[in-house]
Amino acid sequence: GSTVLDMSYIDKAPIKGYPFLLITGVKFPDCNTDGLPVETAFEQLYMLSDKIKNVIDFNFKSKFVGTFTYHCERLDYYYLTDTIKLRERLNSVYETDFPKLKSIVKLKLDTNWDAYITFLYPNEETLEFMSNQKVILNLTNAGDNLTKSRKVDHWLYFNTSTDRDKFAAFAETNKYI
Repeated sequence: GSTVLDMSYIDKAPIKGYPFLLITGVKFPDCNTDGLPVETAFEQLYMLSDKIKNVIDFNFKSKFVGTFTYHCERLDYYYLTDTIKLRERLNSVYETDFPKLKSIVKLKLDTNWDAYITFLYPNEETLEFMSNQKVILNLTNAGDNLTKSRKVDHWLYFNTSTDRDKFAAFAETNKYI
C-alpha cells in the first residue's frame, strides 16, 4: 500500500469542529500486481481527486489529511464540519465524470481523528525508518557509497539515577552492551 498524508495535523489533531470523516475514492482497473496504480493510471486518479476536492472545498469546510492506496483502491481522507448532501454531491460527480469506476463514499463520526492518528499517521517504527532513510539519502547524495564503517555515538539522558540504572540493566539483559 501507499500512504500520502499531511503530517502537520498530528500536533493539532483532533481539530475541534471537524468531527466527520469522509473516505472517498474509487476502485481502479489499471493496477499492478501489488495493487498500486500503473503509471498511466495516475493522471486519471489525480484528476478525480482534484474534482472531488473542488466539490468539497466549494460546499464544505474541510481538512484534507491524506490518501491511502491499496488493492486497486485509491481513497482520500477528509475531516469535515458537516456532511449535509455530501454523499449526493459526490455520487453525482462519480456518476457523471467517472461512470466506469466503482466509487466509494464512506462517512462516519470520528471526533478523536482516530483514522488520522492511528491509521494514516506513521507509527514510531515507521517514523524511525523514514528518519534513517533521510540520513542514507543525504549520505548517498554527498557521494558516499555506504561501505565504510562509522562510529555512532548515542546519547541518553535520565531524570534520576534510578532511571539510568534501570535502563543500564535492561540494556545489558538484552545484549545492547
